[in-house]
Amino acid sequence: MSAQPDQPSALRALSSRAARRRIPLAFLAAPLALGLTACEPDPVATDLDNWYYGLSAVLVENTTLAVKVQDFAAAVMESRRSGKLSPKKVAGHYEDDILPLARTVSEHAEDVRPQVEEFQLMHDELAGIWTGRVEAYSAVVSAWEDADLEGISDAALKCEELRIAESMWFENTNPKLSERGYRFDEFPRSVPARPSN
Repeated sequence: MSAQPDQPSALRALSSRAARRRIPLAFLAAPLALGLTACEPDPVATDLDNWYYGLSAVLVENTTLAVKVQDFAAAVMESRRSGKLSPKKVAGHYEDDILPLARTVSEHAEDVRPQVEEFQLMHDELAGIWTGRVEAYSAVVSAWEDADLEGISDAALKCEELRIAESMWFENTNPKLSERGYRFDEFPRSVPARPSN
């Protein structure tokens, strides 16, 4: 007859084996729980990332606008030199080619407004500059249509003030964003590629 282990020591052995199995599971469960919460995206970082790439696309449109304005200004200067300047043609060109793109840039800026207040403040400043630019360009069109030299001069001055404010926005904003690894290009030719994970 074989000796039967006494019941209390057999139960103790079973419960100590079960306890040994649970200890590693407990050690695994804590890092797993921490790992799951660590995998959740940071909403601030996600908002910044979405804003950066969304606004970068609008900045490409803004670059196209800047090139059109420069080319147009050169054409106006050439027309002045040659004596073939037509205020109605200038107003028409501004109204047909420049003003619509300025409106598009302003509208698209609204579409990419971030959710985080810190970024909203930065964004709203630039969007306000672009909205002011639409108003200034509308004043340019009206002044040229009326051949109002003082109005043309005032509107041109306002456009220049807004151009400077826009450049200052980049100078003020980029240092704040560089701490997080971002930098807006003032005149990008394309949207930066998102890094692959």
